[in-house]
Amino acid sequence: MVSPLEPNCGDFFRYTGSGEILPTNVLDKKEKEIALTTIDKLGLDIDKLNAMRKAAIDGILEVVENLEESEIKELLDGFNKLDDRGKYKPFCAVITYIIQKYFLGEK
Repeated sequence: MVSPLEPNCGDFFRYTGSGEILPTNVLDKKEKEIALTTIDKLGLDIDKLNAMRKAAIDGILEVVENLEESEIKELLDGFNKLDDRGKYKPFCAVITYIIQKYFLGEK
């Protein structure tokens, strides 16, 4: 399984606009199996989580569509930082993935 404590754990997953979580396309066969096992064992692809991820994606799309690239990068930096309580914002991995892939041409 992929540990959330691994610095590169986000590299194993990609997200669709509907909130679905999938293994990334760059994984080898073994890594893909690890990602699929993680998704299955942790229930990361249940309808409720997919809906919550979709809501987060829809919300950020409304914000980002009116921003300049420099503002988008600043927003992205904010999602990559811990808040005042030492926690990441909900669904930050999904949001940063979407911003990087669709607005900054990364990932």
